[in-house]
Amino acid sequence: MRPVEFTTEEIVKAGQELQAAGRNITGFALRQKIGGGNPSRLKQVWDEYLSSQAEVKAEPVAELPPEVADAVAA
Repeated sequence: MRPVEFTTEEIVKAGQELQAAGRNITGFALRQKIGGGNPSRLKQVWDEYLSSQAEVKAEPVAELPPEVADAVAA
């Protein structure tokens, strides 16, 4: 297997630039932006980045006060 030519950081940066330009993020768009690489791997790295960001942005849900919860349940 060939060594990786482009780091995760480079791929994420390219994806963010494409997003800022309002373009769809595809493996081929990433490849064109970076100047090489396997489109499947580039897209996989981007998708992993997105899923990790979704987990980071998820905040714990606050519980309702008992009075409000009772009012909603009624």
